[in-house]
Amino acid sequence: MIHKLGLIHRNIKAENILMHSSNGSIKVKIADFETVQTAPEIILNYQVITNKVDMWSYGVVLFQLATHEYPIKAKTNHKFQKKMRHMKSIERPLEIKDDILWDLISKLLEFDPIKRLSAAEALLHPFFTSPQALAEISDASRIIAANYIPEY
Repeated sequence: MIHKLGLIHRNIKAENILMHSSNGSIKVKIADFETVQTAPEIILNYQVITNKVDMWSYGVVLFQLATHEYPIKAKTNHKFQKKMRHMKSIERPLEIKDDILWDLISKLLEFDPIKRLSAAEALLHPFFTSPQALAEISDASRIIAANYIPEY
């Protein structure tokens, strides 16, 4: 079905195959169409790829959480890539009313990877560090964060 729509998945694996049983029938669906989360520098074949591609994907996730949509909509990979080549920025959707949230998302969805926020810069963004944001963190979360030791 997806090929009839002109789509290519590029990452079919067991984790991306979902099965749903309803009324005695089983439906199989494929998840994780990663192209829609792929950073412009990968689509446009830049010579140098950095960890900022992950920050683009993080921006896509935040955009999805706020709007239930992808920032770039297209019915085929070809149309998606064409849009990606011609776009300079992501337009702010009406669903995102919070200026601080939009500032973070727009800086993560920056087409120029040099200007895009790094992970460290994103964590210092007012969305995470403003008094309001800090007040919304539960005491239990503060204790977990204070005692967290990464395993790498």
